[in-house]
Amino acid sequence: MFYNENIDTLLKFEKKKYKMCIIIQHIGGAMYKFLFIAPYEGLQNLMIDVNKGLNNHSDIFVGNLYDGLEIAKRFTDKDYDVIISRGATARLIRQYSKIPVVEIKITGYDILRTLTLVKGYLGKIGMMSYLNTIQEADTIGKLLDMQIVFYPIHTEQEVSENIQKATQEGIEVIIGDVISTQKAEKEGGINSILITSGSEAVKEAIDEATQIARYTFMEKRFNQIGQETMEKIEDGIAFIDDETKCLYLNKSAADMLQTEKDNVINHKLDEQLPSLKLNQKPGEPVSVFSDYIQLKNESVHVHLIPVSSKGKLIGAGAILKKGISYNDNSKSTFRNQAHFHFNQLVGNSKKMKSLIELTRKTSKSDRPILIKGEHGTGRNSFAQAIHNKSDRFNNVYISFNCAAFGAEQLEKELFGFEDEDRHFIQPGAVERANHGTLFLHSVASLPPVLQGKLYHALHNNKVTRMNGNHQIDLDIRILSSDTDELDQKIDNHEFRKDLYNTLAGFRLTIPPLRERMDDLENLIRLFLSSYNTKFGKQVVKVNEDVLSELKQLSWPRNIAQLKNVIDQMCTMSDGPFIEKKDVQPLLTKLKQDEKRKLIENLNFEDKTLEEIEQDIIHLVLQEEDFNQSKAAKRLGINRSTLWRKLKISREDEQQL
Repeated sequence: MFYNENIDTLLKFEKKKYKMCIIIQHIGGAMYKFLFIAPYEGLQNLMIDVNKGLNNHSDIFVGNLYDGLEIAKRFTDKDYDVIISRGATARLIRQYSKIPVVEIKITGYDILRTLTLVKGYLGKIGMMSYLNTIQEADTIGKLLDMQIVFYPIHTEQEVSENIQKATQEGIEVIIGDVISTQKAEKEGGINSILITSGSEAVKEAIDEATQIARYTFMEKRFNQIGQETMEKIEDGIAFIDDETKCLYLNKSAADMLQTEKDNVINHKLDEQLPSLKLNQKPGEPVSVFSDYIQLKNESVHVHLIPVSSKGKLIGAGAILKKGISYNDNSKSTFRNQAHFHFNQLVGNSKKMKSLIELTRKTSKSDRPILIKGEHGTGRNSFAQAIHNKSDRFNNVYISFNCAAFGAEQLEKELFGFEDEDRHFIQPGAVERANHGTLFLHSVASLPPVLQGKLYHALHNNKVTRMNGNHQIDLDIRILSSDTDELDQKIDNHEFRKDLYNTLAGFRLTIPPLRERMDDLENLIRLFLSSYNTKFGKQVVKVNEDVLSELKQLSWPRNIAQLKNVIDQMCTMSDGPFIEKKDVQPLLTKLKQDEKRKLIENLNFEDKTLEEIEQDIIHLVLQEEDFNQSKAAKRLGINRSTLWRKLKISREDEQQL
């Protein structure tokens, strides 16, 4: 590639001899080609939305750090004008890419939205990012009257060290960029909230990329015109750097030197052309000079034009003119990762705090643990946290759903399979979990014949594959989970008591969401952050009137249902706040579903008159949105009588 200054100088030198042809290339309507590499999925969706209607062609991919770098390398030959990415991924790509890289910067708006989202979180909050982001967050945090512990980083290598420090200091949630939040969860087991980019940051990056692309387009066009022009000039043209390495030479120059251009580019020319030696002394002005040299069969006139920048020599251009010619005659089915840690289990309610503390203590033991809880309470998360706290945390973790297969396939998947000649062997979940942890989800779904086989495998610490006769020694930690269905099956003699006793070395019961409503707001904050990260939105809060209605629901599918509802509300909302007017249809449906479920569950059999009365009172309260005045009127009693009956009901529940 040659420099524009050189072309300009050379053209000035030659203009006395040649007629000039000015070529104007219209670039006003140019369409640029951008490669977007989003470190997280939500940013990809935001890039797509922002890019709509813009006069450019863009390809958008998701890839963080080295995955993003691989994408950039894979598409280097696709004629992209600019690569746009964010944070550490952008900086990594910039180190290896010849294509200009524009970084989507974290703006004050991004920080404000994130801090607004986390404001009110019941726990110690930390922020980990580069110094400029930390300084801006410190100012905004003070304006919001928030207490935040800051962990500034200067290099990516400092992240792990700061994660360890944050863990020791009791940080419960980390705010930061992609690499900080990912490492917080993976290495420290700390909940994290990503500072997601807003549309204004993406637009700013696109504007910067457009300016670079426009300049690059003009430079490329200028170079193309200049290069094509110089290739057609009869005289030789060459550009060298300050060490006389060849940056460019045209065909005429290569012919004069009797060589191929590729053999000369990036190699020194002063041996072939001694006149190209740049012997400028400090303080001396850069001067133009000429000389004649003798090549193999002709005399060549070399005119050298040194080029300087700020008084320093950076290279030169050379024009070679032919002299007198002469003759001298002489180149899987199983999930095997435990991501959750205890620090990520949201638990500010009294029941959850005591449960988490008890679970931490039991984690260090190697005894089996049975985790009970309704659907959606987070039994999988507890199992992963137990494994990560155990002495087996460095070994394999296998999660196996006993309800996912029919009986025959279930045996193959759980215990493994081999054919008669042992030409084909398929290890099962029990064998794969050897030396690690096996989590049996929905264990009540095991048919009786497999209950016996599992009991004997755990009792004898040996397993035999289906169709096999070879026993494999076992060393595993067993975790299992189920709902109240397991107790019913034991009462009905449908589940082996000896297997139950083996599985229930410790028994933990996760409370349903309706019994831990103190955790609702923190859970919502985490789900909002997760949605923003995935879909590129900036929802920061659920308005109080909506929150009040959410607290009145019984959440039969618990945390899983709450996450689904929050995701739906985010989709229905256009702004940064979830407002009642936007989500009213969903709230109405949730309440109708609860009323229908309550009616379906009304069962007067074997109940006392007082119990039937309480069921009816609670049903009417649900139908009247817990308005006690309206409920009392429908029931034909005064408000004080209703209040007294509800008080008696609460006292009875506490005694139970």
